[in-house]
Amino acid sequence: KTENNQQVKKIPSYVYDLDDEMQFAQFVSGDSQMLQVYGSDTIVTYHPYKRLGIMLSRIGTSEAIALGAYAYALQQLDR
Repeated sequence: KTENNQQVKKIPSYVYDLDDEMQFAQFVSGDSQMLQVYGSDTIVTYHPYKRLGIMLSRIGTSEAIALGAYAYALQQLDR
């Protein structure tokens, strides 16, 4: 609710287990719609609900962070 005690519409959220093949397929396919931006000719992709993907790390947090930092550093070198 807002300060004026008015209801606020919420976008529903869905959580997906990305380690499960069926849920992963649902997560990546989504349910997108094409919408025209009001007052313009621009068309955008709209997702009517929030999606949250969850998976377990098989290599551990520290190693995953290190690999991500390494990949980022390599990407910056290519610039």
